[in-house]
Amino acid sequence: MLRRLDDLAAHLATRGDALALLGLGSAGVEHDRFDEHSDLDFFVVVEDAAKSRYLESIDWLQQPCPVAYSFANDRNGRKALFADGIFAEYAIFTSGSSLHAPDVLPLAEMVPGYEHSREAATVTLNWLEKRFAVDPVIAAAIRTLLPDPR
Repeated sequence: MLRRLDDLAAHLATRGDALALLGLGSAGVEHDRFDEHSDLDFFVVVEDAAKSRYLESIDWLQQPCPVAYSFANDRNGRKALFADGIFAEYAIFTSGSSLHAPDVLPLAEMVPGYEHSREAATVTLNWLEKRFAVDPVIAAAIRTLLPDPR
């Protein structure tokens, strides 16, 4: 599976509009979590004008292996099943995106890995509550699973 990410990176390097490919989870720095149930999670950073092309067309994704099925799962990403059975989840961002700014979205604290899931949930819930009306029942249910703040 990591070979797929390498092959995808090699292909993206030939395109003038791709700036970075970031492996996440077991495809990133947490290789010790990699097992037969792992999927391929990654972000692609592209030039501003290229984002819609990367979301609407999967021609770039199919370069290493044909895609059997793919669908948009949110405004920035898709899920895909390669013909050889590898499942991928990815998102497309631009270099101009403000999401990577720590004061806007503390991404590193929100996705630190499974060993820190509760801390990540605390950061994520706090971030959401500062910006949105979070349902109090859902927030309370999440808080029962979080570490004691002491």
